[in-house]
Parts: sequence; structure tokens; C-alpha cells
Amino acid sequence: MRKLALAVAAVGAVGLPMTAATTAQADIASVEVAVSTYYSDWVRICGWNQHDNKVCYNHLNTPGSGYTKLSGWWWQKDSTVTITGTNGNTGTVRNMSCRIPKNTGNPYYCDGRSHKEL
Repeated sequence: MRKLALAVAAVGAVGLPMTAATTAQADIASVEVAVSTYYSDWVRICGWNQHDNKVCYNHLNTPGSGYTKLSGWWWQKDSTVTITGTNGNTGTVRNMSCRIPKNTGNPYYCDGRSHKEL
């Protein structure tokens, strides 16, 4: 009986690390995003984060020149973020998508200014 109890304990101890390793969630390759706008005074950015959750960041103020980086928010590489921009004076809303390539540096620049999309 004692030999059986030792065998069961040994199998259980060997199985524990395997169970713990399979439940851990690895982060997915991701980058921060920087946005430029022409018309929009603020933007909302939605997409998949590094934990594979669909998330949105509301109200990133954009000055209308250069790029504004959203620090601390990470978006999956090889995915698309949708950006909704709003003009504070007119209330006009504009939308664009920004495809983040698999092989890119951080941050990834989403240009809504040069083609006047945002």
C-alpha cells in the first residue's frame, strides 16, 4: 500500500509543473501607436492588445501637427487598429484603419494627416 501511495504522489508531483505551464498566458508581440491628424482634435483607438483582448482607448488629444504617441497601451503586431477622430469645433467624425505590420519597431506610426483621413 505504501508503494502505491508513493507512486501516486510521484505522478502528481510530475504533473504539477505541466499544469501550471499550460495555464500561463504568453504576451503577444505588440507595439505602442502614434497617431497624426489633420482635422481631428482627439481620437479613439480600438484593436487587440498584447493579452489578446479587444480594447479601446478613448480621447487621445491630437494637436494637429506631428504624431501623438499613446504611451502604455500596446497593440498586437500583424493586426489592424481602427481610429475614430473627432473635430472639437464642428463635431465632424472621421474614421480610418491602420494595419500594424508583423515586423515593425516601436512605436508604429499611423498617419491620418497626409491624406487628410483624420
